[in-house]
Order: sequence, then C-alpha cells, then structure tokens
Amino acid sequence: MEKPEQPLKTFSPLSLMEYIRLMTAAVLLKQENAAGSVNFRISAADYDNMMAEKLHTPLLSLTLEYDSVNSVLKVTPDSDFMPQYDNKIMKEVVLTFYDNYKNRYAQWLMVED
Repeated sequence: MEKPEQPLKTFSPLSLMEYIRLMTAAVLLKQENAAGSVNFRISAADYDNMMAEKLHTPLLSLTLEYDSVNSVLKVTPDSDFMPQYDNKIMKEVVLTFYDNYKNRYAQWLMVED
C-alpha cells in the first residue's frame, strides 16, 4: 500500500464510506476498543452527498449517527465488525491504511482522535 502524496481531489461516496470503515477499525484497534465508537468531522452537504449513493456496502455492520449542528458523524460498529480485524494481516492493513491515508480525504471527512 503506497502512501498518497496529496489529498484526494474528486469526491467519491464509496471511497468515503470505505475510509469510514477502515478508519473506524484502525482507531478502535489503536484504542484497544476502549471508545466503542469513532467520530468523524463532515459537513452536512458532504454527508448527504455520500448517503445519496445507492450502494452502502462499505457501511455494513456500522451504525451511523449524524449530528448536523456540530457536523459530527458518530460511527459505532456492531458485534460482528471488530472480529474481522483480529486476523494479523487485516489488522496490519487497517493500521497501515490509518498511517498512510489519515489526511487523504481531509477536504470532506476527518477522523476526530
């Protein structure tokens, strides 16, 4: 997995959803599941554009709660989500993704640590 040199320039709902999925797993692994959920900063317009996408496959096993007043998206995985990342390879993939892509989608979406 190569580290991107610059932020993504084109809005892609599916890429944002996949980012949410992988960053949620990575943050929870880093926190050793202490938080139970992960917050992202995203504008209401970008959230609506993302959710207008017909396919929501990357969001399976995730519950999204959007606070439009504060532009915060709270993502909470169900009990089937984190066991997918118990495997050493999957764990390394999401942690590498976290390091390499943390700011890749910053124009639209940022994880709140």
